[in-house]
Amino acid sequence: MLKSKLTDEFQEDLKKFIDIETKKTFKSNNLCIKAINDSLDENRCKVCESDLVNTVILKCGHIFCMDCSVNMLGDNCKTCKYDLKYYDSLKIPNNCVKELKVSDITNSTKLEKIINLVTEINNKQEKVLIFTQFVGFMKIISNKLDENNFKNVWIDGTCSQEQRKEQIKKFKENESTMCFLATYKVGGVGLNLVNANHVILADMWWNPSVEDQATDRAHRINQTKEVMIYKLLVEDSIENKILTLQDKKRDLRDNLID
Repeated sequence: MLKSKLTDEFQEDLKKFIDIETKKTFKSNNLCIKAINDSLDENRCKVCESDLVNTVILKCGHIFCMDCSVNMLGDNCKTCKYDLKYYDSLKIPNNCVKELKVSDITNSTKLEKIINLVTEINNKQEKVLIFTQFVGFMKIISNKLDENNFKNVWIDGTCSQEQRKEQIKKFKENESTMCFLATYKVGGVGLNLVNANHVILADMWWNPSVEDQATDRAHRINQTKEVMIYKLLVEDSIENKILTLQDKKRDLRDNLID
């Protein structure tokens, strides 16, 4: 099961709780709710990077884990500097988060493209790494690979060290396991996966160095094959702006190094 969005009843409560008039981060309550749902899908506290187990929403509309939010009350939001009173928080009860079956997810252009790419890679009897910033999307991709009989393993922030090692071992030692899925934050560093020579970036990160670290899991010492990188982008979407931002950051980095 995937935690997908807040229940309609709790969303109505949030619209009354969030301070839209004073805090202009979001143009409307509906946009704020959408941002909260997206953050829930990412399942990561923006401050401590831990999983969102006990999730708290602040008056400004940003969400954090319980510990980080408590430290902000009476001070400022770490994201937007909103002046928080000691009572400006609201815990999200577990029963207020809708659960959506992976099988209920409709197909998408990116999913179709990923399956097409994996099919081509499988025909070459080679392996692939697939990275995304969203835990929910990673699990949707894994389910779609299962439906198409492509064996895969994945890791996220909830995996213990032993589980992580076991998944990596399966990918390296089992020839039929051709896909390794991970989020940028969890799989971007500390892994040597040179038995794969294809990397699919299912979505983009605003910092290009994060993507570079992900592709380096395959493109590193002891790699004997040509490494192919596939970056998936939806035209006329926010991803175009992210791509432009990445180019500016790369130019800035290159000029500083020069």
